[in-house]
Amino acid sequence: ALRRRRLLSELAEVKETLENVRADQARKAGIRVQEEAAARAHRARLEKHRRAEQRKEAAATKIQSHFRMASVLKAVLPAAVERKRRQLLHQGRIELADSLRHLRHTMHGLNYLDAHRTEAATRIQAWWRGVLAARVVAVLRICCRIEGMHDLMAAAANCVQSRFRGRLARCRVDMLRIQKEELLRKASEEREAKRVQAVIKVQAWFRQLVANSEARRRRELRSRELRCSQGSPADGERRLTGLRRRSSSERVDRAAAAD
Repeated sequence: ALRRRRLLSELAEVKETLENVRADQARKAGIRVQEEAAARAHRARLEKHRRAEQRKEAAATKIQSHFRMASVLKAVLPAAVERKRRQLLHQGRIELADSLRHLRHTMHGLNYLDAHRTEAATRIQAWWRGVLAARVVAVLRICCRIEGMHDLMAAAANCVQSRFRGRLARCRVDMLRIQKEELLRKASEEREAKRVQAVIKVQAWFRQLVANSEARRRRELRSRELRCSQGSPADGERRLTGLRRRSSSERVDRAAAAD
């Protein structure tokens, strides 16, 4: 009985534990369900917000495209239409001018014959030949003027050259004359210097002769004075006076001959 009561108590405890575990699991399952529901609600809100943003972006893009189209139509379309209109108008005018020219050619072919065309061609050729002749004459006149100017310039150049050569020749003649005068002056100076040197040599030679003769005379005078001093005083005085007079006259003659 004790064992049975113990088993019963353990069984009651196990049941109680199992019920607690089941209650805990049920509570956790409810919490998980609530969390999953909250997550699904959050994801739904995010998806709704994303879709709303996408719709806003699509609407803004559409509005921008419509606005740009309207701006282009307002700013560019009139100019493009006007340009297209002018292009068509110009093309139409060209086609009209071609048609009118073709019509004129046709009417001209109907109005004028081959003889008329030949006469017109002859007149055009005559006119063009006259134009060419006038141009040729103008060119020939220009050539004549150029040749005349060339001859005039050649004559002027010859005149300038002749004057320059004459000027140069005169300058050279002046230089030659100056050089000749300088050479003559140097030759005369050299001759004068040689003459002066010769005169100096002659004077030196003559002075040497005079000095030698003077020395001899003085020696002779001295010797005579000595001889006179040995004789009577009066005779010595007379001889000394005569020698002095003779020496003075000889000195005067020598000075005159030297001059």
